[in-house]
Amino acid sequence: MLKSVSRCISVFFLIALMLACISLVIVQTAQTASAAEVTFEDNGAEVKVLIDGKHFTSYQYTYGVKPIFWPVYSPDGKGLTRDYPMRDPRPSKFPYDSYDHIHQRSVWFTHGDVNGYDFWSEWPGKNCGVILHQEFIKKEAPTFVTRNLWMVRPDKNLLTDERTYTFGSDAYGNWIDMEVKLIASFGDVTFGDTKEGTMGIRVPGILEVNKKQGGKIVNAEGLTNDAAWGKQSPWVDYSGVIDGKNCGVAMMNHPTSARYPTYWHVRTYGLFAANPFGVRDFTGDKNQNGSLVLRDGESVTFKYRLYFHRGDVTEAEIAENFKNYSAQ
Repeated sequence: MLKSVSRCISVFFLIALMLACISLVIVQTAQTASAAEVTFEDNGAEVKVLIDGKHFTSYQYTYGVKPIFWPVYSPDGKGLTRDYPMRDPRPSKFPYDSYDHIHQRSVWFTHGDVNGYDFWSEWPGKNCGVILHQEFIKKEAPTFVTRNLWMVRPDKNLLTDERTYTFGSDAYGNWIDMEVKLIASFGDVTFGDTKEGTMGIRVPGILEVNKKQGGKIVNAEGLTNDAAWGKQSPWVDYSGVIDGKNCGVAMMNHPTSARYPTYWHVRTYGLFAANPFGVRDFTGDKNQNGSLVLRDGESVTFKYRLYFHRGDVTEAEIAENFKNYSAQ
């Protein structure tokens, strides 16, 4: 009897020891996965972001009429945003890329109706505004913080913003965690109800659903492609196949972000945007009004994770990644 009890106790402690070792390995693996080294290289025009020594993306803060991220690479080195108009897409090498919508520049944050001015478009005759980088408030990897000025040429200032970018990595991909604080620094500001906004990404042509090369849009509720347009959802994934490998981009809206869950202006031609303001356009209900008014001195903050990943929406465990992000 005593020998039987002794054997049971020994087996129990052996199992406990094995479970403890497995737990330690899991913890160590998770720590290793999250311990990627992020470094910055600033040449006075762009901040190059490297993760474990590999070029992930570059923050272009003197280019064009708004700050953008371009290029942006997958962990396998595949370009996951469109090169046009920053660089000729060279149709012979990128036969699926297009020259439409010159204002859709890789990764950007703007809006199409700010006190009646259009910051989304770039056409000279359309009453367009510009967003000018003013300074880096902080630059210490893995985070930098910028201050920007929204103005209408030549000298009419409408508001400022403060943007916090934090970079990270896991086994499936790299991300930009982005917080945008919009501040009514020069009087009242109204963000009008229009579909033309706001947190934007333009995917490369080969990922576009319309090009029929495997591109697919999926939201958190399982709606796909055109059915995901204009719907509210915590996240949307846009993925496809490049050089025989699944890869894509997921955009997530943090639960503490204003107007969560956001509406999505995501198109099968490659536009991928979260828009918290375009309620009338998205619902088709003329009685709705998604405008937001900030009184002088007030602010509002929006939060997103932009996740550039290997695999499709299932392989990259997008739903689980959102849970981890939303718990932060």
